[in-house]
Amino acid sequence: MRAPSSFAPDAGLVMRAGLAGFAFTQLPEGSPRRGEFEQGFLAMSVLHLNVKAKLLPLLTAWRDQGIDALVFKGFYLAEFVYDHPAQRLYHDVDILLRPEQVPAAAAIAERLGWVEKWRAGRPGALGDKRRPDYQGHEVMHLQDREGSMQLDIHRRILHNDLPLTGTQQRFTEEAWRRAVEVSWEGTVIRQLDPLDSLLMGLVLNRCWSGDNWHLKIADFWDFRMLVDKYDLQENALMKRAVELGCRRTLRIFLGRCDAFRDRLVLMSPNPLQIWFWNLSVAFERFPPALEKALKLWSRAPSAVIDVLRELPAVLRILRLLRFAPTLQVAIGTLEGPADASTSELPPYWLWTHIKRGVRWSLKFLGIETEGGCPARTLTLYYRLRQLGYPATIQTEVVDPGMVPELRLELYGRVLDE
Repeated sequence: MRAPSSFAPDAGLVMRAGLAGFAFTQLPEGSPRRGEFEQGFLAMSVLHLNVKAKLLPLLTAWRDQGIDALVFKGFYLAEFVYDHPAQRLYHDVDILLRPEQVPAAAAIAERLGWVEKWRAGRPGALGDKRRPDYQGHEVMHLQDREGSMQLDIHRRILHNDLPLTGTQQRFTEEAWRRAVEVSWEGTVIRQLDPLDSLLMGLVLNRCWSGDNWHLKIADFWDFRMLVDKYDLQENALMKRAVELGCRRTLRIFLGRCDAFRDRLVLMSPNPLQIWFWNLSVAFERFPPALEKALKLWSRAPSAVIDVLRELPAVLRILRLLRFAPTLQVAIGTLEGPADASTSELPPYWLWTHIKRGVRWSLKFLGIETEGGCPARTLTLYYRLRQLGYPATIQTEVVDPGMVPELRLELYGRVLDE
């Protein structure tokens, strides 16, 4: 599939959307614009080859021990669906395993040099991004030796926030039932049935997850590539949606992203639209917004205590940032020996409650905490040192015109904020 000769994408927009590799392959070979995206194409090609080289021995070892691995979403699309892997950017690899096979899979991964960053049901560690009582769709995170590649191991194909997993489990069983075995580079893996890949991997992943009906620019091309690769027909897609019990969700999605009709609406839906859509599909899936609200309400009492405990520190840091002439001066003001020497890491539960109290205190004060947030990093640094932990802050100037990025470390280990 090639773009017309008049195709002239905005280079900056294409880069930010992660579509440089795709644009490079779509522009006619004689187009002078191709050179703008060649570097992105080559970088994405190298990235994918590196991922593949690390992933193949693990999947081969799993298969040799009778462990079925079902790959889906980004890596699967890049490797098996798109015309060239560099056309589809992804950041991690999503793999579905049967829960009873996870312990054996983890042991094999460890022998091959993979690092288990987190596993459901195990005591919490400081770097964990999941709580010890997490009951969601993921079951394990694996990372390569260099820390440049992460595997998200799933036990269920769809997201959930509450331990009400009947719907997600039913879809997972259907995914396994219809999955197909594929020979790949000397081993055998499983893939979703193409219709299920479109429905579960794309449609429901956008509508029934934390994305909450918000689309991504790559969604249309994922849709189009699946349709073209497997010659999918709209009536077959709708029939499968009826079988799975997600027909209304599919119809709403097609109103905004539809490769059959060349339709894509990237404008973010407003809260009223999201509320109406969630209400419309309430008989297909417990409303995600209500599920998230119930989850927050269940934690509200302890969250209030966390906020009350951390708010004084947050206010002190905000005042310091307001009056300090530079960020470096602010950091220097907080420097000094910790209250006590220790070589122990703070308990997971303590770090979790400190982070939550700081985050919600900042949100309560109207301060955005997503991404880099100097107030958050400085407050966490201040609180750790108050408790006797010799935390340090590393600064990195990414752009001379921007605020330096801060990195919180303890005993040389970068802490998840």
